[in-house]
Amino acid sequence: MLYDLHEKAGRPALQTLEDRIFADDRLEGSPRKDLIHRIISWGGPASLDDVRAVARTLARGCGEDEYAVAALVKQLMGPSERPYPPEPAAPSAAAVSAVAGRPVAHWNPYVLGVHQAVSGDRGASSELPPFVPRRHDLQLRDALAAAMERDQHHLLVLVGGSSTGKSRSALEAVRACLPDHPLVVPLEADELRDALRDWSAQQRSSVLWLNEMQRFLDSPETALELRRWLTRHGRSVALGTLWPDYFYDLTSVLAQGPDGQGESRELLNSAEVIVVPEAFEEPADLAQLQEAARHDDRLAVAALAPRGQVIQALSGGLTLVDRYERVLDPRCRALISAGMDAHWLGFAGPLPQTYFEAAAGAYLTGPQRVAAPTWFDAAIGRATATVNGVAALTPTRSAPTMGPADGYLLADYLAQHGRAARASGPVPAEVSQALVDHVVPARERSASARRAEERGFFRFAEQLLRAAGPADGGDARRRGLLLDRCGDVAGAEAALRASLGAGDLLAMTELVKLLNKHGRHDDAVAVLREHAERGDRSAMLDLGATLWRRGRAPEGERWLGALLDLGDQAPAHPPSIDLIWTGAMYEMALLQEWMGRTEDADAMLRQAAREGSSDAVRLLEERHPDEAVRRLKESWLADAEAGDWDAMRQLCYGLAEAGDEEGADYWLRRGAVAGDLEAMVDLARDLRGENRVEEAKRWLRKAVEGWNHPYMGCMVSLLETPPRAPDWRIDSHCSSTATYALEELGEIMETEGDDEGAEALWKAMDEFGYSSALRRWSLLLGRRGEHKEAEQLVRARIDNEENGVGPLHVLADLFRQIGRPDAAEEPLREAARRGNSYSLNQLIELLDTLGRGGEADELRRHGL
Repeated sequence: MLYDLHEKAGRPALQTLEDRIFADDRLEGSPRKDLIHRIISWGGPASLDDVRAVARTLARGCGEDEYAVAALVKQLMGPSERPYPPEPAAPSAAAVSAVAGRPVAHWNPYVLGVHQAVSGDRGASSELPPFVPRRHDLQLRDALAAAMERDQHHLLVLVGGSSTGKSRSALEAVRACLPDHPLVVPLEADELRDALRDWSAQQRSSVLWLNEMQRFLDSPETALELRRWLTRHGRSVALGTLWPDYFYDLTSVLAQGPDGQGESRELLNSAEVIVVPEAFEEPADLAQLQEAARHDDRLAVAALAPRGQVIQALSGGLTLVDRYERVLDPRCRALISAGMDAHWLGFAGPLPQTYFEAAAGAYLTGPQRVAAPTWFDAAIGRATATVNGVAALTPTRSAPTMGPADGYLLADYLAQHGRAARASGPVPAEVSQALVDHVVPARERSASARRAEERGFFRFAEQLLRAAGPADGGDARRRGLLLDRCGDVAGAEAALRASLGAGDLLAMTELVKLLNKHGRHDDAVAVLREHAERGDRSAMLDLGATLWRRGRAPEGERWLGALLDLGDQAPAHPPSIDLIWTGAMYEMALLQEWMGRTEDADAMLRQAAREGSSDAVRLLEERHPDEAVRRLKESWLADAEAGDWDAMRQLCYGLAEAGDEEGADYWLRRGAVAGDLEAMVDLARDLRGENRVEEAKRWLRKAVEGWNHPYMGCMVSLLETPPRAPDWRIDSHCSSTATYALEELGEIMETEGDDEGAEALWKAMDEFGYSSALRRWSLLLGRRGEHKEAEQLVRARIDNEENGVGPLHVLADLFRQIGRPDAAEEPLREAARRGNSYSLNQLIELLDTLGRGGEADELRRHGL
């Protein structure tokens, strides 16, 4: 009962509840947050006064009669005032509450996050339907059993969409494998951190229940504490669940800005991930389902769900989507759409009425927006109505006083449905602006803008930065770049000038680039001159380089000379290179050469090279190849003659750049003969180019046979006929000289027409875990005309969330190869939706090639 009240009240934080109870003199109890957790989770142990204090406070938060709830609590607890014996003494209250747990049989499944099953006749059922195990359930149980054999804590994460049975699978696995192990169920991140810190070496083996794991990973501190816990000795297991989108967000390496989720990424990368499929598809699973449905009406109805979405039907998800798409009126549907788009943009919590009122109009036509003042009450009434026990929007109240709802929570399944639907176009500007105005606190707008930009929500990011008001130089620069992307050149210039005025050193470069891009070269020079005259060394360098390239050589030379006169300003300890100073030398040398002063230019280049300019070294080697070869041999020849592989490679590459192909070939072959695997592969590539294929194959096989990680010859089974995957599995992102050699061999097989041999090799390498093999295999099938088989092969990997966005790119490449470029849009959109910036650029290029320039421009300017 108390857990349900906590849910209906919008899951107020434990600290918030403690503060409310402490401030209310009418309440006789005064529990601290650790005791509040125990009361909400399983009713105690606690005094009657403390339990009633929590119950009355929660009742106020969700509009229930607090006195009726208090009376029910007293009735349930009985006359003893304690539902359990007194607690034994412990080192601290925090330690007891954090680490103590109760066996799974003592827990209400709905407290643990299992969805109630619905029925058309009876509404929400109080009993769970029969459990039908699938393949991932067996995998999970094996993993739990193995975890108990280790002498180190273990993390298992179930990844699957909303209403796919993650929590039920976890519950049944614990019931089957660890029925007597205490289940520790933290409600929020700080409580989890306390539990982990108080976890002693003598702690009994337990299960740490982390349903909806993203709640605990918002801060790096919690992820770091979990990582520390995983390094300790013990036989406990942490069991978490995540939606695929959250899994991608938390494990991706973001392309822009500081990486604030590194700890979460490292934590999840160390976890054992088990993927929960969206539907019942395996024949054995369907047979078990039909048998169970004979004894349960709810399963019998759910088994009729389209596309095998049995769990979704049981939890009411399909009912919600059907009502949203076919039954509800436009205004009610607009409120739900606003909730879905807020979730798509990253706001999964309760949303206030003011947001819905401001956003709803974006989904309605002009006539539909004409409404009476009471329109919201009527529409929200229909959106919050329960059908078969579920509602699209659930009213909640965060204020401590009793009153009407001040927020509405979107149903999980609708949130996921909305994320899939939204991939077809950007969120309306009015909706994202309503989030800025009514949902995002002012102090969080800058950080929210960074997250939005990282996920490709460019317009939303700009709206957030604009609303943030006076910002530091970095925020103004980011807004300027976003405005330029959106086509607002004047706004971009104003923002970049504001950033420059605030002292952001990077803003000058961006402002000059903007002005030059739009043909305002004199304005760009004026910006550089203004800052150069103030003594900005970077501006002096850029101004000098710009002036001489625009035909004003004497003036450019004066600025570069003035910069050189300032001397080397790099610190002596530790020794480093003054890149501005050496850059000025390099530019001066180019200018002198342009003016015909070749000797001065050569001397300046040599000085720049001595001071550490890599550009000067490269240019000198191009102009004086004999000198370059002499220096190369002075540096590497002795070591190469002594058998040093690295020295042989340096001689090979350096001689090739100097045009000495014969010398380069000599050291490449000598390195291969000496056992350098990289040299073997490079030599084989050269031999292929000379059509000496058999010799190339021999060297490639030698490279595979010589690979010795993790042990000598560990990949030779892939050279057998037919190829066989080794008895160990490579990391999915690992590349090695041996795998490159195998790819070369596979290419040769395809070139020689041995498609059967090539396919067998790609299949074995894919089983081995080599990520590039899937692309090779599917494209081979596509080239042979086996389009359906190739697509099915790749889509099976897309369904496995552990594989990331790689298979989506493979599917896009396959569609392009078989002449279906329009079909490539779907996988690229999905990859972009998962926060991959490269995928977004690929999608934009694809739309351009398909003649859909308007859509491409919209994505280019505003993002997803």
